[in-house]
Amino acid sequence: MRIPRFMPLVLVSAALIALGLVGCEPLTSPDGLSMKPKTVDPGSAGPSSKDDHNGDRGERPIRGSFKGFEPVWVVSHFVESTCNGLVAGAEVKSRGNVSHLGQTELTASAAWDWSEKAAGEFSPVGPTTSSSATILSDYPHDFCSQPVSASGKVILEAANGDKVRGTIQGGEVYELGYDHPGDAQEQFMVVEIDGGTGRFAHAEGSIVIHSIFHLVDQKIITSSIMPGGRISY
Repeated sequence: MRIPRFMPLVLVSAALIALGLVGCEPLTSPDGLSMKPKTVDPGSAGPSSKDDHNGDRGERPIRGSFKGFEPVWVVSHFVESTCNGLVAGAEVKSRGNVSHLGQTELTASAAWDWSEKAAGEFSPVGPTTSSSATILSDYPHDFCSQPVSASGKVILEAANGDKVRGTIQGGEVYELGYDHPGDAQEQFMVVEIDGGTGRFAHAEGSIVIHSIFHLVDQKIITSSIMPGGRISY
């Protein structure tokens, strides 16, 4: 039995996202509900005051974590399915701490397709169900059920206004079931850093933002830049 519809993006769903993100039934998948828990730990990332680098513009590690999220808009695939398949989406804002930027506001606008199962490139840590989705790599994506569009853009803005900009290259979304199937989502958002403003005007690199959203409690369980993220500027 699914939890009742509950709207509080995110990722995360996005919902980025909408990097999912928010909502409950509107962002869960339409597939079966058999539980297949996994316990693989992909690691965690946190802000660091020390950044190894090679030269002034050499690649450097980038780490960060985020707390809380604010939805800008959310599109449910249940509504969207009447005119545009099983694509859900969201635009969300979140705050946290990111190396090189310090206190940071994250904005992400994404869409994901529940008719295309995740390829399994990432290992979810939550109690997964049989349902998963693929984050789109082709943007912008216009929705038909609401007058909104997922831009596929990610912005990390420092307190002084300097911004790191990125473009979503794809990723994976997994439906989770802590107490009920679909009460949470886990997202892996692949982002290519392609510029910015201020001292990040020539930024390049790549990151993966890993987030788990509890949709019933309307909170982030965890959200961070995974180990391996790199930036040059």
